[in-house]
Amino acid sequence: MAAALLGARGAGLPGRSTRRWIDDDEQLLILLVTTWALQSGRIPPSRPPDQLGAAELIAFWADERTATGNPPAAAKE
Repeated sequence: MAAALLGARGAGLPGRSTRRWIDDDEQLLILLVTTWALQSGRIPPSRPPDQLGAAELIAFWADERTATGNPPAAAKE
């Protein structure tokens, strides 16, 4: 299953593409976006990151700590 999620395809098998594994940068991007989406509850943009505007990137990645430098109120003790 992990191979399917990361884009691996069987080589030389009928009905299968010969596409190789994704490169390290793409794998890291998948890991970071998935982790942040699970942590923040935000839905990742549906377009590749290089096609997103600044406002779209900020809307997905920014949180109260990055916007203000302070932790969220619920996390303060």
